[in-house]
Amino acid sequence: MLSISIVANNSEKGIFISNSLFTFFNSLRLKQIITNLDSLYENLIKYKVDLLIFDMELNYEIEKNLLVFLNNKLFKNTDIFFITKNKYNINFINNIYFILPEKRTEKYFKNIIQKWLLQKINKNIRLMIRSELHILNFNFSYKGTSYIIDILEYLYSNNIFEDNINFQKVIYPYLSKKYNRSISSIKSSILNSIEDMYYGCDVNTFKEYFCVYEDYRIKTKELIFFILNKIHKKPLLKT
Repeated sequence: MLSISIVANNSEKGIFISNSLFTFFNSLRLKQIITNLDSLYENLIKYKVDLLIFDMELNYEIEKNLLVFLNNKLFKNTDIFFITKNKYNINFINNIYFILPEKRTEKYFKNIIQKWLLQKINKNIRLMIRSELHILNFNFSYKGTSYIIDILEYLYSNNIFEDNINFQKVIYPYLSKKYNRSISSIKSSILNSIEDMYYGCDVNTFKEYFCVYEDYRIKTKELIFFILNKIHKKPLLKT
């Protein structure tokens, strides 16, 4: 679940933006709607969120001071959509995206949030995959490990959680086209990476992770879906 704060001149505008978002996206949570400029800075510091949406129509100097305030490490993990007609020469350390006032429509908000969510989800998936491979002591410098990450991302993104997919017809051709390498070369690299993991992973960790209790050589597809299943059961997005 991702959290959002909305900053607007009045509650009507804040509710309009809120309705433009939460009607379509159930993975968002509204943290607060701020309409009081006097307590703005205090509330922004108190309630950290994943996304801030500003639609205040402030004068240039007040708006500039606000942007300078937002441009610090306190908000390094927050993306900001800032609706303004003004332009600024500030080297932003945050992800601050400027939106022109005339684009303030329900359809526009829906589209930009959709793109933002997709970016967040993709980033989150990759981190979760790398975390699982780290547990198993995969070597991330191996090409085969990169291919395994790509396979897991592909399966997750396409909601494929059953192991009846044909790797030979779907997965390996996908990787072959992406990396311009032969299917046999890709399969060989993946096997080398798994073999290295097999010898480098702690024995007890390996047995517990894959639910085996003897010396067991796991197959590529089996390994992929074991990891995928563990990722699928974890919460995708955290505040």
